[in-house]
Formats: sequence, C-alpha cells, structure tokens
Amino acid sequence: MQASVPDLHRPHTVTFDCWATLLYEAEETRDPDARARSFAATVGVNVDDAREAARYLLSLDDRPTAVVCGNDVIAYGVLLEAERSGFSVPRDLSVVGFDDLDWSRHLRPSLTTIHVPTGETWQRAGEYLVRRLAGEQTIMHHEIDHSLVVRESTAPPLKRHGRSR
Repeated sequence: MQASVPDLHRPHTVTFDCWATLLYEAEETRDPDARARSFAATVGVNVDDAREAARYLLSLDDRPTAVVCGNDVIAYGVLLEAERSGFSVPRDLSVVGFDDLDWSRHLRPSLTTIHVPTGETWQRAGEYLVRRLAGEQTIMHHEIDHSLVVRESTAPPLKRHGRSR
C-alpha cells in the first residue's frame, strides 16, 4: 500500500462494489454466473453525503451486496442509511470502511475496516512537509503496513432466486 499526502480540499471518490462474493470465495458462496457490477460516487467526507449516496444505491432494483468506502466516516453514513431504509447489515448489505477509527469498533454492528497505522502516516506526512519547506528532496510515496479488521458489518451475500443479490 502506498500513502501520500492527501488533498484535503478535494472530495473523496468512494467506490461501491458488488464484489462481496469475492471476499467469501473460500466459502464457495460465489455464483459463477453473477455479473460483477461497480458503482462509483464522489462524496464529501461527511455522514450526510454518504447517506445520500447510500440512499441512491439502496434504491436500485439490482442493488449491491456490499459497499466499500474510502474511509470509516463515509461507512458510518452508509450504515445509518441502510438501517433507516430497513436493511439489515450484514444480512442485506455488507459495509467496509478504511481507517479503523476508534468509533468503528463501538458501532452496532461494529464496522469491518482496513487498519492503517495512523500515527506513522501522520509522522511521515509531517516529515514530508518539513523537508519540502526546507527545500530538501522528498519521497512522495511510502509503503505502510495495513490489515483487514473483520467485525460485524460483513457477511457472505444471501442467495436469491439462484443468484447473489
């Protein structure tokens, strides 16, 4: 994984993928005839925008079985909108975040997320900024460790009429 200093003034592009079945390939729940579909939405980094995007996705006739979010805050919005719209997470929809913020483990259902060492990331960003301001050569990309933290917001997709939802 590569990390770089983000542009905090640009909205994040969040990719909504119907590929939760790929996460559970080992359990052989994947339907080989299922069409892989992707949706992308650009949302601000706030719960309200995430809820609006989730509302749209959940209203589709062929809605996704999973939503993979660009950060945990966006995932919180998806969780809230799914609940408000009458969907059960993870039975009807799996949700994955990115950051492993402290709140992610306290939600119900607790959020499956990608953990990244935030302290190390911010330290490297600070070092980059200091070197850049000093006119020194800087390295734009660094590899950092990361891990998938599986919690309660993900499950294999349900089968419906011989195919995955």
